[in-house]
Amino acid sequence: MSRPDRPVDKFGFPIPVTFDEGPAPRKGFRLPESPGSRRALGVLVGVVIVGLLVGPWLVRKVKGLRAHMFEIRAQNCFLDDDYAGAVENIDHAMQWLPENKNLVFYRAQYRLAAGDLDGALTDANTAVQQAEKFGRGYTLRSMIHHRRGEYAESIQDATTALKLASPNDPSGLNDRAYYRALAGQELPGALADVELALRQEPGEPSYLDTRGYIQFKLEKYPPALADFDKAIETTESQIGEVESQPVPRDQQKYLEREVRSMTEGLSVMYHHRAEVQDKLGHADKAKSDFAIAKKLGYDPSKGIE
Repeated sequence: MSRPDRPVDKFGFPIPVTFDEGPAPRKGFRLPESPGSRRALGVLVGVVIVGLLVGPWLVRKVKGLRAHMFEIRAQNCFLDDDYAGAVENIDHAMQWLPENKNLVFYRAQYRLAAGDLDGALTDANTAVQQAEKFGRGYTLRSMIHHRRGEYAESIQDATTALKLASPNDPSGLNDRAYYRALAGQELPGALADVELALRQEPGEPSYLDTRGYIQFKLEKYPPALADFDKAIETTESQIGEVESQPVPRDQQKYLEREVRSMTEGLSVMYHHRAEVQDKLGHADKAKSDFAIAKKLGYDPSKGIE
């Protein structure tokens, strides 16, 4: 039966589609016919394509900015001695940008400052695993191992850090020499390390203190005392210079942190000199230096030794 709405000819027969109607209408999308409509469609397609291309970049940008914000907050907490706050904020930064390998290194530092040696070691291990040629990771882990009483591991990491930096890096040489001295191990090698460091940076007070402590361990008390005297004199002068420098208001906390670090180093030098004074039989001088060391912050439980 023909469709009721199909037109018929004069004899009553349906007129074929191909004769008068053209092709049957297609269902679905049809391109707009007017130029204005086509332009609008082109703009829409362009917006969709740009969105697909720019969207992932924009998401990464937003995540990076959020992570950086929390990183700055963590640093400010650290400067304020709020180590728990520093760890909390760096955790947030890591959630926003887990691929940033530096963040786990920073968290290890904050955990170490907070006295969380287990957490700090876990993070330092991760930092080293993520970048086996990351010298600072080994340097930090050597500090953590020392705080944990793991002297062999501390010396090993200091050696690895030194190899990654340069076999003659003065700071790395001093680190390894001092860890050897604190552990009472390989003292001749430790002395050779610090002598090489001092040839590159003569008069550096932290290196003089290391050499003095090694000589103390080797029972060479007069040269040890001379090194401590010079180290203390130089450090006190440097602290005075730093404190007298005018700094912008937003840099004040960094200056205070630097002065505190130098003062803690000075406390160690006074403690070392007190030990030598005691061995030389200078009881009053030893007592005075021990008291000054304590007042300045000497505290092995916090890694200030």
